[in-house]
Amino acid sequence: MDCKQMNDCAIRLPSEEDKWLEFSHLCNKERKPFIVYADLECVLRKMEPASEASYQHHEVFSVAYYVKCSYDDALSGYRSHRDNDCVAWFVNELKDLAHNVKARISANVPMETLSRQQNEAYRSATRCHICEKPFAPDDTRVRDHCHLTGRYRGPAHSNCNLNYKNSYSIPIVFHNLSGYDSHFIIKEIATAFEGRIDLLPLNKEKYISFTKHVEDTAEKKNRILKNIVCGL
Repeated sequence: MDCKQMNDCAIRLPSEEDKWLEFSHLCNKERKPFIVYADLECVLRKMEPASEASYQHHEVFSVAYYVKCSYDDALSGYRSHRDNDCVAWFVNELKDLAHNVKARISANVPMETLSRQQNEAYRSATRCHICEKPFAPDDTRVRDHCHLTGRYRGPAHSNCNLNYKNSYSIPIVFHNLSGYDSHFIIKEIATAFEGRIDLLPLNKEKYISFTKHVEDTAEKKNRILKNIVCGL
């Protein structure tokens, strides 16, 4: 009704019980276990017949990527490939990476034995290290640890600990993806192996990002996702 009069807008404020915004995706406080940085290079080949108005064909001839593991440098590494099939090689590498990461994330490393100082800090703690809110007298307090390394992280509410899960996604940061590189890899990513692909398009020619769901890595309703994200 208010919009009909002088373009005024109705303002509806939140209630007293719901007036604060707060961060709720607590699992996003942890670093991604794995991230990939990638780039490709092309050569320009003149199309026949040659003329002053002839066009050049962009042909991919090399792909390189670097995998960074947040908890173990031994799992980080650089790989590259130079040939006419480099895009197919790269997509197959991503598929293998998804399966390897799924196997590692599915493992549950037991918590390391706590030192005397850690035990004392746990007993005297007044706040949950995950949500950073104080412990109430009737709260169930638990020892939170990293399931990938066994490292003790701190005292936590039981519910916070249950929701503080490892990420089942692999971000892949591509140099100039939306402006150029996506044209060379999107078809191969979509058709090389089974799994849905989600697009975040800027227009019909440019994609901000796209996500490949690798179906055969599903476990407990989670899937390893390859999320190709445009970099700088």
